Amino acid sequence: MTRCSIAYFITHHGFGHATRSAAVMAALAARRGDLHFDIFSQLPDFLFDQLLAGRTTIHPTQTDVGLVQQNALEVDLTASITALQAFYPLQQVRVRDLAAQVRALGCKAVICDVTPLGIAVAQAAGLPSVLIENFTFSWIYEDFVAAEPRFEALIATLADLTGQADHHYQVKPVSAPNASALTFEPTARPIRSDRATQRRALGVAPERPLVMITMGGFGQDLDYSQRLTERSDVTFVLPGVNADGANLICPQWRDNPYHPDLIAACDLVIGKLGYSTFAEVYHAGVPFAYIPRDNFRESIAIEAFIVEHMPARALREADFISGAWLSMLDDLLQLKAQPRPRHNGADQIATQLLKTVLPG
Repeated sequence: MTRCSIAYFITHHGFGHATRSAAVMAALAARRGDLHFDIFSQLPDFLFDQLLAGRTTIHPTQTDVGLVQQNALEVDLTASITALQAFYPLQQVRVRDLAAQVRALGCKAVICDVTPLGIAVAQAAGLPSVLIENFTFSWIYEDFVAAEPRFEALIATLADLTGQADHHYQVKPVSAPNASALTFEPTARPIRSDRATQRRALGVAPERPLVMITMGGFGQDLDYSQRLTERSDVTFVLPGVNADGANLICPQWRDNPYHPDLIAACDLVIGKLGYSTFAEVYHAGVPFAYIPRDNFRESIAIEAFIVEHMPARALREADFISGAWLSMLDDLLQLKAQPRPRHNGADQIATQLLKTVLPG
């Protein structure tokens, strides 16, 4: 079978963009056995191998800056603007070199998750470009202009670049709806294992309360992890956390845990209000206790969607950090799961791409 290659440029700002892109690629791969994905990003390959083993090649590339974060919840604006001014405007020699690489790989199209670099590369390579986003960084940066006026010039540069995409797809919850874009349902990796099977694999009884605490792809020290052991009636899943306790399960990133299956096995997820966690909890139908991100504009649309469509409760960041939320745990466990949504944006996007960008 002749291979059909697709270039995929993905922002490294959090794992959510990687998992969303993996979901779209997996949906495409399920429909077309000849597709291969050349991924341009600084993201780790394990995020793609879980769904796309043998169907991807990683080309380590800085595709944008996004925001420099001090930790999972705090942004460093000074470091962000310094890094952005070093990256933009895009160096044309770099764009030309990447365009030559994409052409040499035989790519038929360039898909971009948020990052506009791929759009410029597609133009230089004479290939169709597709922008997939629930926000753009030009829109995100508008929130920081008052505190850091140097963002103003970057906003205009990025808005111009993103506006040049041949195809514009937005996934719900959309932060800044664009009338010329197509809109799709929340996009997440598929659940591959049913609740009972996953619980057996974890050694958790069917009726035992199971709670995941996750901060996405960012590490988070839980100073109260030993207090969790006092709730011996509940099992806690703590991805990426180093802690010991009979009722604590701590899968490490090196172990490559598949979060959609872990989430689907839970009775409650507690986590940062990021796209990946939100979308995977939404598609699992599991209750969500979320920590709003007041310093990140994307949270507004996601929180509004959650309030309308999900069994959920907001937690104050201070209560999460201190562990004060443990006093609310019994009430949070009373939230009821809901039926899983019928449609995943990944499948919808794959169908549209094969119809309009990748026919035949």
